Amino acid sequence: MNWLGIINPFSGGRSGKRTVDRIQHPFKELIAEFQFTSFPGHAREIARTSHHFDGIAVFGGDGTVFEVLNGMDIDQQSIAHIPFGTGNTFARTLGLYDNKNIVDSFHAGKTRQTDLLKIDFKDDAGNFHQYYAACSIAIGYPARATMMGNKYFKSLGDFCYPTACTIAPFFNKPFPAHLNYNEAAQELKFITMLVVNNTSYAGKFLLFPNAVVDDGYFDIAESNAGFFKQNVHNIAVFSKTYFYDPSHIRKAHSLTIELESPHSVMIDGEIFSSVLNIKITILPHVLSCLVN
Repeated sequence: MNWLGIINPFSGGRSGKRTVDRIQHPFKELIAEFQFTSFPGHAREIARTSHHFDGIAVFGGDGTVFEVLNGMDIDQQSIAHIPFGTGNTFARTLGLYDNKNIVDSFHAGKTRQTDLLKIDFKDDAGNFHQYYAACSIAIGYPARATMMGNKYFKSLGDFCYPTACTIAPFFNKPFPAHLNYNEAAQELKFITMLVVNNTSYAGKFLLFPNAVVDDGYFDIAESNAGFFKQNVHNIAVFSKTYFYDPSHIRKAHSLTIELESPHSVMIDGEIFSSVLNIKITILPHVLSCLVN
């Protein structure tokens, strides 16, 4: 395959050329061309002009993968995630942990058709938006924690999101959300968070053990948890003992969310503000991915 490598040198709080060179070096004989991003949204722009390549290798985190997904030709191109970010959920789910096993996967040409999340939403100005996502979408507490991590704690590396997740529950307050699963009857819920995941992992943590990336469903966690319950759950997750979870878990293939007031929404690590209505649909077996 003819691969383009898109490298985000700022991913995971990095900016050093030496680090980028070390990550790039094992793949120089496998990838035809490398391009570097220099501003937010640049990976999407590069991907839009990459259609003469068979695949795109993304050197970055989940946010960089998100940008590439929304610029590439999903019907014609494959994607490979070389983990270079803070969470690296997509790479972890596909078994791409280190350079050696990723290089082996390139040589073997191992790919897998996975599902994608299609997300349509309207903001409070009446504008409609559509995106594709590989991993997750969240409102409430996870979106707040992501915003705090990206703004204040990115320099902490692996401790970025655990730190933000510990502080963010101070601001947990239930809000009403009208939820419509699989086009059934609408349900009114008061929640502090809602997470939709296509992957079993969220960062380094196994939050949805029954999630499968090619089963035609996404997994949802609804929760109404204050500071104490949320941080007990965080301890259970950070310790990987998973002894407590206040969330209600279910599967679906579509979900419509109507909010009574604007909220920030997190999509694969990127934040979108002032969102009122969201529709999430699973697209089965549409994305060709490099796997271990």
